[in-house]
Amino acid sequence: MNNFSYRPINMQATGQRIRNYRNAQKITVEELSSFFGISPQAVCKWQRGDALPSIDNLMVLCDIFQVRVEDLIVRDDDRSSLLPFFKKEREESGDIVGHIAA
Repeated sequence: MNNFSYRPINMQATGQRIRNYRNAQKITVEELSSFFGISPQAVCKWQRGDALPSIDNLMVLCDIFQVRVEDLIVRDDDRSSLLPFFKKEREESGDIVGHIAA
């Protein structure tokens, strides 16, 4: 068994980013919910961190806000705990190109 540890998504911080990007684009909760065909309460749940958008909705949010997924999703911890795992995986697969940016 390897010592892999993952970085969970920080739902509250991700929700705050969704709110910040929505406000920066001057889009109302109602406009955003209408675009997705969901209730304004669902968007509010995203913004509070009570729920996360589906993968499909997440990709559309990134297109609307013109950001990458990595810019929208906030993950806990720092990625240094993953470096040994990915280094070992690359060595075992012979991949010498890939790396994780710090």
